[in-house]
Amino acid sequence: MNFVEYSPKQQEIMKKIYTLLLISAISLGAMCQETWKWDSRASNYAPVFEKGAPDSFEDFGVGFPSVLQIGQVYHMWYVGLSETMGMNIGHATSDDGIAWTRDPKNPVLEKGVGNAWNKDRVYLPTVLFLDGTFHMWFVGATQNVNENLAYATSTDGSTWIQYEENPMGNIGEISDWDAGELGSGGYYHDGEKFQSWYSASPSGNSNFEMGYATSADGISWTRGSEVPVMENGEPGAWDYPRVQPSTVVVENGLMHIWYSGGDFTKWEIGHASSEDGLSWEKDANNPVVSKGEPGADQDEFVAFPSVIRDAIDEKLKMWYFGSGAGFAGSIYYAEYINTTGIPGQAEDGSGIRIYPNPATQRVWITAENKDQASLSLFTTNGQVVYQGEFMGERLELDVASLPRGMYILQLGEGNRMIRKKLILH
Repeated sequence: MNFVEYSPKQQEIMKKIYTLLLISAISLGAMCQETWKWDSRASNYAPVFEKGAPDSFEDFGVGFPSVLQIGQVYHMWYVGLSETMGMNIGHATSDDGIAWTRDPKNPVLEKGVGNAWNKDRVYLPTVLFLDGTFHMWFVGATQNVNENLAYATSTDGSTWIQYEENPMGNIGEISDWDAGELGSGGYYHDGEKFQSWYSASPSGNSNFEMGYATSADGISWTRGSEVPVMENGEPGAWDYPRVQPSTVVVENGLMHIWYSGGDFTKWEIGHASSEDGLSWEKDANNPVVSKGEPGADQDEFVAFPSVIRDAIDEKLKMWYFGSGAGFAGSIYYAEYINTTGIPGQAEDGSGIRIYPNPATQRVWITAENKDQASLSLFTTNGQVVYQGEFMGERLELDVASLPRGMYILQLGEGNRMIRKKLILH
């Protein structure tokens, strides 16, 4: 591994460039600090979609929305919760995203019967619309275990044809971090392929993290990383022990994901951004939507958001699952209130940037306001593969000879240590 030092003249040039970049970063960071706020006043802070009639498939609650705007019509696929009927998927439409009309064909996708792999629930739907076809990915399960990913298509949003070989199975191998259960996911089509940011666990436990995969047809998936691209928080953090992505919006070349953090007793909603879909920065203001005060309709949790950029009024809009005691939830609505309407990149506040990340041959590291600091690179098992001194604002490391995988870069200054994840692929 090589440590590259710059001449005094090069350092002066780089310092000027870095100053300009720093000013931009500060401005961007300030925008993130002040404007990642969601406002529910458009719906009078009340649910926009509540449980259905007695003895219906949704007589206990509704949740897990996935919303699309097709022309001037909003479509929402949601989960109906029933103590006697389990979980099934319904469909509703709206002219304004607030007042909804249920599909007379509801439920449009039902759980299995007998000993089927999805005999107790089908839920966590995510829907994309592409070339006249609706594509849905959802999860089927027996009770609270054996969650499996499945796929279906529709031409009208109401009548769905399930993939005949459902469930689709795991993306990973037996020994991989995602070889256990698959959970919710955020999906996006970039014009050439489907992309999925999915949640998974190593062996059916509650520790879910986020992976990345691509597919040409929405059925056969190839992992884009051998390791999670976004980890859950440390014990005690708001997003421990699960991060479960729900929705992806791409704007101005920047990817934004909204995800549920925590577990079913304390879910809240977080935001992260990425330039490449593999290296994600969690928003410093997370959670961006928090549960309500005790006694409120959403005092147990808020989770599983669906976000779109409205094609008519150009607002960012969110629908999400909120619940009080007993998981008997409703669907709520909020609008992003940044006056520019353009979300900024999440910043973690460390002032450290690693790029590209993931990397293959070389990686550059910049750090604001640091003249000298110790620098270490070590594996997730604690093996140190590089140690040196960071003498300025930018350095270059040759990482071509290192095995592919995830590493931890540590920058130390006195008693303060900053750690960042680096992925080599």
